[in-house]
Amino acid sequence: MEEETQKELETLDDLWEEFSKKLEAKRQFLEIKKQEIEEQTATCTRVDLVEYNDASLMVSKLEAAIETLDVVRVRCLGLESLINYV
Repeated sequence: MEEETQKELETLDDLWEEFSKKLEAKRQFLEIKKQEIEEQTATCTRVDLVEYNDASLMVSKLEAAIETLDVVRVRCLGLESLINYV
């Protein structure tokens, strides 16, 4: 039973990788929606911002999650930060 529990647990690096992939996908989706909005605005077409706003909110949440994981890595585990502020 204890071994099964061990296998089900994810490491901090697993979570980091998962959130990073989700964040990258949402950022790409957000960029596509931004381009669509620009095209619709240029042609005076009605602009639906629901998907864009939802994606923008998810990007913010994922960025916050990654920053939180980084704080845990640095302050609790004594590991190096994985965030590269450019």
